[in-house]
Amino acid sequence: MNKIYTRRFFAITLLLLASCSTDNRTTQEDYFDLHRFLEEQVNRLAPLNPTIQRTTAIGGKQETKTLQLSAAKWEKELIMFSNANINKPSLKGLYEVDSTLSDTYKVVSYQTKNNAKTGVRYMKVYYKQEEVAKVEVLFQEKAIIYYAKRKLWMTFEKNGEGPPLLSTYAIDGHQKIIFQDPVDYRVEARVIYQQ
Repeated sequence: MNKIYTRRFFAITLLLLASCSTDNRTTQEDYFDLHRFLEEQVNRLAPLNPTIQRTTAIGGKQETKTLQLSAAKWEKELIMFSNANINKPSLKGLYEVDSTLSDTYKVVSYQTKNNAKTGVRYMKVYYKQEEVAKVEVLFQEKAIIYYAKRKLWMTFEKNGEGPPLLSTYAIDGHQKIIFQDPVDYRVEARVIYQQ
């Protein structure tokens, strides 16, 4: 008797897992998947072992560092961008999608509808010859005791064969916590590939 229940439990568990993975796949293409796009970038960047020249400015103090990162450290370096991904089931239907064409770019914009309760206010993806050339994101978060605003952008350029690779990235931020002075910060980085 126990064998029958064990087999049924196992079969039901497999069906539930299969249905969960199917649901995830159907929501993957609602909006630009920044998280997946950056995973692909990291997989291509890590073996090339580029150098990063990163400048950080916080409250009038500035520091410039030159770094080389492993794949795990690349993921950590780009975590703010990855966290700005709007292609999530919980955000489905919260953004208006619009496309415009200029001489240089096709721009696909994802703008929040009617002040939807989401941190990413907009995302713009710039395409040049059908490949991603730039991503721009505005993140805003407001609570009773806290306000934060960050503008993030990344640019991508051809470097040999294959799709464009990360070239520059930057974060301009402002945050204010009640009873504390506001803090402005900027992170700007350039990726230098070996010739």
